Amino acid sequence: MINCKDLTENLDLYLNKKPIKGSSRLGIWMHLLVCKNCRVYAEQIKTVSELGPQVHEQEKKEDACSEEFKNDLVKKYKKTNPGL
Repeated sequence: MINCKDLTENLDLYLNKKPIKGSSRLGIWMHLLVCKNCRVYAEQIKTVSELGPQVHEQEKKEDACSEEFKNDLVKKYKKTNPGL
């Protein structure tokens, strides 16, 4: 099984279903089953990856994000990270 450091180095590839060198997808999956901290980290990365394009689109529409849009992003992020 891989360790936390290996997981963080390969998580983006894993989430985007790209080839991973040196560690297997199964190893990452198994590590996520047993390591709560890495599961939380993976959810944070996934959330940021999903929200990033929304922010980019909003910025193209306006020079700055509206307060409502910013508050919505914070709510979505906190939903996946309840300790914040």
